[in-house]
Amino acid sequence: MTEQEPIFIPESDWDCKTQLDRIEAMCKEILANQNKPKRSNGSRQSEYSADFDELWKRYPARSGGNPKAKAWGAVKARLKEGVPLADLTAGLDRYIAYVASEGLAGGTFVMQAARFFGVNKEYEGEWLIDKKVKQPKTNKEWEATAESLGVTARTGENWDQFIQRVQVALR
Repeated sequence: MTEQEPIFIPESDWDCKTQLDRIEAMCKEILANQNKPKRSNGSRQSEYSADFDELWKRYPARSGGNPKAKAWGAVKARLKEGVPLADLTAGLDRYIAYVASEGLAGGTFVMQAARFFGVNKEYEGEWLIDKKVKQPKTNKEWEATAESLGVTARTGENWDQFIQRVQVALR
């Protein structure tokens, strides 16, 4: 191996003091940014309206993803288009009843909220309930159906009373 000669950089092309000043400024900026508080992941929650939070609480549970931020974006877009909140709520009520009647609550066949409130306007669908109501078979299915209908167990209520109230809500 041969030793390379050092590269000569004329002083006019390379001002060391200027370069050192730039590096020092960058280091100060990096150190200053390290001490700034980081934005927490949960800070988006404050961006949601109370009306949307109410819709979100009532939306049928599903297995798999259901991104709240995307649903919020879809709801905001519909409201900006002039769709009344009452129309979104009425559509959700029909869908909740449909999901419960079909025994879909908690499953993968429950639509993501972003799609339901999205550009295809699934909330406008009739969501007709088959007269032959499919009754849940397991306790888990009954609980998921009750949750999708907004039926909660009452203090002192036994299982049979709870099931009766869920059945009434299914009609």
